[in-house]
Order: sequence, then C-alpha cells, then structure tokens
Amino acid sequence: NDALHISTMHDFPFIFDLYQRMQSVLMTQATQQLLDTVKSETQNYSTTTYFFWDEFLGNNDLNVEGEPDPHFDDRIFSTAMAVNALLNIWTDTQVEKRANNEYVITGLH
Repeated sequence: NDALHISTMHDFPFIFDLYQRMQSVLMTQATQQLLDTVKSETQNYSTTTYFFWDEFLGNNDLNVEGEPDPHFDDRIFSTAMAVNALLNIWTDTQVEKRANNEYVITGLH
C-alpha cells in the first residue's frame, strides 16, 4: 500500500476534524467565490478564450501620459493559486483512521 503517513493528524486529531467541517464550505461558498471572480479574454489573432484571475498588482498602472495602462503583474500567480485551490478542494483524497489512531492518506489521484 502506497499510503502516506501524516504525523500531524496523529499528533493533532483536531486537524482532521477541522478538515471534515470545512470541506462543505470549500465545496460551496469558496468554490463559488473563485468561479465568480474568474475573468476571460480572447486575443484578436485567435479564437481561443483564456480564463484567468487578476488581483491588484499592476491593474492601476498608468503610462507616461497618465492614461490607464494595466500590466496585470500578478495574473500568473493569482491564476496558479486559484487553480491550485480548486484542485485541492475537488481532488478525491481518502483519509483513513487506523485502529492504532494513526491517520493515513490513500487513494491519491
């Protein structure tokens, strides 16, 4: 068995309890908030639509004439964080409590 032993769950069982309580919130409100803030853009030279998340870095940049010229400096980072959050929320990971009160993760996909 390729189970991975998680000593923090064994040492701190409240982490497992917290995980179980928060999972429904993550799968409803947190997921919806992330999906509500996704943006999309289609380039002029392509029919492909790109989806991404923007935060605040570079969104209010100005050019030398003082006109808006956003650079979206954190687009890659924000998108990576949002995608990783969604993967973490929706990946099916099985956590088992063994007879000796150890917790193991199995079924990683």
